[in-house]
Amino acid sequence: LLIKAKRFDEASLVFGELIQNDASFDAWYGLGFSRQQAGDLEAASEALRKARALDPNSTKSHFRLSEIAMARGDLDEAHQWLSRAIAIRSDRVLVAKLASVLAISGKIDDARTTLERHGADATLVYELAQSSLASGDSLRALETFRAAALLSPADADIHQGIGNALLASGELEAAIESYDEAI
Repeated sequence: LLIKAKRFDEASLVFGELIQNDASFDAWYGLGFSRQQAGDLEAASEALRKARALDPNSTKSHFRLSEIAMARGDLDEAHQWLSRAIAIRSDRVLVAKLASVLAISGKIDDARTTLERHGADATLVYELAQSSLASGDSLRALETFRAAALLSPADADIHQGIGNALLASGELEAAIESYDEAI
């Protein structure tokens, strides 16, 4: 309930106490997630690595570790965590995220190959961007829409998405330019 209420510091305290009695995957993962959401990336990474050690086949911990790596600007590490997660279980969100990381890293051909290998296309990256925008994360949405545009540069919906993310970020002039590209 604390996480749903976005009371991440309080949730971290609860998970920290839980770990004293039950150092399970769920307790460490909960601590890592709540610390990540509170913005304490180092503590989050440490807790999520402990969760991963308890359950190396959990894609959740790999995904969260990739998110932390991206937040730190380490796209190579994000790529590694996502690749490990996909090796465990191929999943649409993981594939789209990996393609996005590759595209942002300038590895457009690798991003396309990843999508094709998993029977997907730039639409997956677009959907990931849409979900980021819907959750209020306009900066992550913008980054992901731009990755989708690298994969499919003529797609009007993607340029409209870029415009929507720019508008949500308060960048009116740039949003108008992107809307113009969509037309």
